[in-house]
Amino acid sequence: MKNKIIIALFVLIIIIGAVIINTNGINLSLDYGEAQKLNIQFTESFEIADVENILKEVIGDSIYKIDYIDDFKAGVTITTKSITDEQIDNFESKLKEKYQTLKNEEVSNEEGDIHTHDIIQVMEMPIANAFELIEIYITPFIITTVVSILFLGIIFRKAGILKVILQALGIIIGITLVYISAIAILRIPVSEYIIAIGVFVYGASVLLATLYAKSIKA
Repeated sequence: MKNKIIIALFVLIIIIGAVIINTNGINLSLDYGEAQKLNIQFTESFEIADVENILKEVIGDSIYKIDYIDDFKAGVTITTKSITDEQIDNFESKLKEKYQTLKNEEVSNEEGDIHTHDIIQVMEMPIANAFELIEIYITPFIITTVVSILFLGIIFRKAGILKVILQALGIIIGITLVYISAIAILRIPVSEYIIAIGVFVYGASVLLATLYAKSIKA
């Protein structure tokens, strides 16, 4: 009875997650989602914290990421999901008030449409292809899954090879889908860290499948 409740809960989470993904898609982080990148170079010393404070005055609570443009710290690069031309012009005005010498030149070779304002380069960053994000993991996951379930089926064949294989496969796929669904339901931005956690969850699912196969034998 307890196992049936857990399975039903997993199925419900997966269904809800599938509906959300189908209707709203996955919430991608600034690194992977559609965003705008602002590049600004300075000809005088500056504090990145000061630039960030000016940015906050302009865009408010909007999500952003700011960093030095290169190792020489000659400028900043800002990534944000949404900033209007009016906000960019306002940002430029405030920067000019604090820093009198700025230069405008192209500083990025990344793909994307570049729009040049007075002192800011604005690059439209396209949304990442979801398949490309997980492409490098697909083949290793398939190989690992096949080898794992076949190994479990052979080792615990006395409990029934087909039974062990199907149940182990169900655990691995089920837990992986629940993780993906939870990400979609909670609208957690998908980043390299979330993908790394996903790899850990997959490994844990293989371990749980092994423990479950041992319990069947017992």
